[in-house]
Amino acid sequence: MTTSPQMTGIYLGDLRIEYTHLQSGDKIVTRSLLSGDEKPEAFMASDLTACSLAGCALTIMAKQADVLKRDITGTTFTVGKDYAAEKPAHIRRIEVVFTFPEGEWSDKEKTQFERAAMTCPVHKSLGPVVEQVIRLVFPGDAAPELALPVMARGVYVGNLGVEYTHEASGARLVTDAPTDNGGRGAAFSPTDLCSSSLAGCGLTVMGRQALVLGVDLAGTTFTVKKTMAADPRRIAKIEVAYTFRGAYSEKERAQLERACASCPVHHSLEGGPDMDVTFNWPD
Repeated sequence: MTTSPQMTGIYLGDLRIEYTHLQSGDKIVTRSLLSGDEKPEAFMASDLTACSLAGCALTIMAKQADVLKRDITGTTFTVGKDYAAEKPAHIRRIEVVFTFPEGEWSDKEKTQFERAAMTCPVHKSLGPVVEQVIRLVFPGDAAPELALPVMARGVYVGNLGVEYTHEASGARLVTDAPTDNGGRGAAFSPTDLCSSSLAGCGLTVMGRQALVLGVDLAGTTFTVKKTMAADPRRIAKIEVAYTFRGAYSEKERAQLERACASCPVHHSLEGGPDMDVTFNWPD
């Protein structure tokens, strides 16, 4: 059983957050848009949630390919996401389309890949408010009509590794399967991305509230501990602990905590893993 955090992070200011995967030292940066920004410079925290679904499904399909003695290296994908119009804010829909490389694929193999994709832990962890659309395209299939614009693109690079590119900014990140599921743990796993997105989204929303309050959250740190469950494999619990620097009034602390609880990723995971968020304020 996991007793220590797997991820840490720090708020760098201006809605910019850096995440560190402790096993590998791999780092990711997210940043939400500020008023006056012309275009994104990186993935947003909630983008990690959507990407984690794509990467997780592709990783599970790659494991199925190994069983079938097939190679799906070069399989590409697109990811789109949008938010619900109603409150509370949450991800309404994630749309993922996988395009398999040239070759002959039997109907039986296609079915096995489709089934494998739907067993991925992130699919089993997202809450019921999120509509998850996963489509597989094989050579000769007609391209599906997509309801959402592309947020990110990616490719399977082999050895359970996945590369992602943010469509608007060109920012990149990679995932690797965890050591307890056949990977090397050389980077964030897809479920690590999903878990980290909860911490990052909460801190982003607090960062926006801090701008309204005129307080500085720069230097705020966090840890993320993820606990997995089996049958089906899924994220059972995410524990996030924020540690703040500087002086904050009781009113400011309460407003920041309320802001954190309103984050879209939190509401998108409701009904999935248990979520335990704690706030460590200076004495």
